[in-house]
Amino acid sequence: MSKPIWPLLGQTPLFPDAPGQFAALRTHETHTGVDLYCDVAQSVVAMEDGVVANVEPFTGAHVVDAPSPWWNNTWAVLVEGPSGVIAYGEIQPCVAIGQCVVAGERVGTILPVLRTFKGRPMVMLHLELLRSGTLATTTWWNDTTRPDHLLDPTPLLRRASGELFPRTFDLGHYDGRRFRDALAPTNIRYRFGDKLQR
Repeated sequence: MSKPIWPLLGQTPLFPDAPGQFAALRTHETHTGVDLYCDVAQSVVAMEDGVVANVEPFTGAHVVDAPSPWWNNTWAVLVEGPSGVIAYGEIQPCVAIGQCVVAGERVGTILPVLRTFKGRPMVMLHLELLRSGTLATTTWWNDTTRPDHLLDPTPLLRRASGELFPRTFDLGHYDGRRFRDALAPTNIRYRFGDKLQR
């Protein structure tokens, strides 16, 4: 199996801090992927060769079975390849179901998922890894076991980074300028020094 490609075109690999990691506990559910903080409209590319298995509404009011109107409308592209099904979430897709893609080919662009800047990154690629044959992303409710078809994408991302100890996002050194929608309202809930550009 060839080495996977980092999914954010032109970005130095950056892993998230605890809230963005796989299996992080949230208010009602457990995080099903890894959040890779990035900038609005950044290109998302296929990590490996594959076929687009599905394109689905991912967050926002347009998600039929579990609407989340407190987030912006985004989509997920699911590509089945050698590692399983990689879901690229919180994007605007540019591919269609059944389309063959090669590693490094663009599958979409990043959309801001959060509506308000609260002092943490609000723009990210949510990346999931699912078993082959899976056609939809899933929810992992708190106090339940991990769904059988849901895998931890962290080892795949580490291989793609090509680094033994890749960089990790550090909120203590975050200046609030990157990884945000400049047009979004600000409601700071986190205090981390005076570097934040309001």
